[in-house]
Amino acid sequence: TVFNKKGKIKKIRQYHNIDLNLVSETDSHLLDSKTDSLSLFQKRGLVSLDFKMYSDFIKNNKVTANIDSVKGFDGNITYLSTIDIKAIFDKGGWENYHKIYGFKPLVRISRLGLNTNMNRAFIYFSSSMDGLGGAGYYVILEKVNEKWVIKETMLAWIS
Repeated sequence: TVFNKKGKIKKIRQYHNIDLNLVSETDSHLLDSKTDSLSLFQKRGLVSLDFKMYSDFIKNNKVTANIDSVKGFDGNITYLSTIDIKAIFDKGGWENYHKIYGFKPLVRISRLGLNTNMNRAFIYFSSSMDGLGGAGYYVILEKVNEKWVIKETMLAWIS
């Protein structure tokens, strides 16, 4: 993925047979609905985020969900629970993670919020490979020709 200076996605490269570790419980730990308002997200680049998507996202992410498959993913996914992650990091942080998994990215995703027509979705996504090698994004997806594509992104954090 190639980003511009503001952290927006400029270009996404397609890779095949990707190996990654996916945390098997959904995650949206960065969102604070008291300070992260709909208008704040819209001002920071998610202009197509509407009230229905935003409120659906907040409601859905009050409870985690288990992820056991990713439809249409071209690669290999190792599913790790939050308990697995805690055990790995308690025994040596990223150094221990790298001993076990090399530099496979550790990916977390949230539950989604849908618009009324169910053709746009709002999600949180993060990918990390080291303590200073990761980023988290809020993303608007749009369903085009029965496939979900990235419409807008907002950088939430980077290390």
